[in-house]
Amino acid sequence: MKRNRYAQSSIKRGGDILIASIGIVLCTPILVCASIAVLLDGTRGPLLSDGPMRLGRGGRKITVYKFRSMIPDADNMIRNRRAYAHLRSKQKEKGKLRLSEDPRITVVGKIIRNFDIDELPQLFNVLMGTMSIVGPRPYLERELLDGSVPKKERAAIMSVRPGVTGIWQVSGRNNLTFHQRVELDAGYAKNASLFEDMCILLRTPKAVIFRKGAW
Repeated sequence: MKRNRYAQSSIKRGGDILIASIGIVLCTPILVCASIAVLLDGTRGPLLSDGPMRLGRGGRKITVYKFRSMIPDADNMIRNRRAYAHLRSKQKEKGKLRLSEDPRITVVGKIIRNFDIDELPQLFNVLMGTMSIVGPRPYLERELLDGSVPKKERAAIMSVRPGVTGIWQVSGRNNLTFHQRVELDAGYAKNASLFEDMCILLRTPKAVIFRKGAW
């Protein structure tokens, strides 16, 4: 059993490196154009998002690379503006804030989010070994460690590398509740297999094109 798991882990890692390498080469023109657009969007912010660190395998804190799609100091803006308080109350789940019409998102940010271009830099996370091509979406520390996620589910999620794509992305994304996301990610981690990874990869293009639950 251990040998089988080690073999699957080695194959998965090798596949991650191969896919990420090919993806970076093929997407180089997109990466270059997106970089220029973000830097020239008029908001004078950094190229990459300076958001909070996420939890990787074993609970290790990792930096997840993404093109910046929000105005600088976006979190402070949403906290200090009473005009958005009703949006927070309606769309905030425990440890999570996602706004379908978020005033912090830049014009360029809306475009690159619509095509998931903002997440392409995560291919470098895969090469570095902090992420996998397929796995649970990276969680914030407060999302997993605030006591709202059962211990078994939390341990399962943190037993694997977070992924660029995963079961949550191909199952409805933000149309799902936070607890549904946790159940899906924990279920994936407990029963992870190369076959399941292949199925998720094959479903990912459709999820990106049709944007179900993506906002």
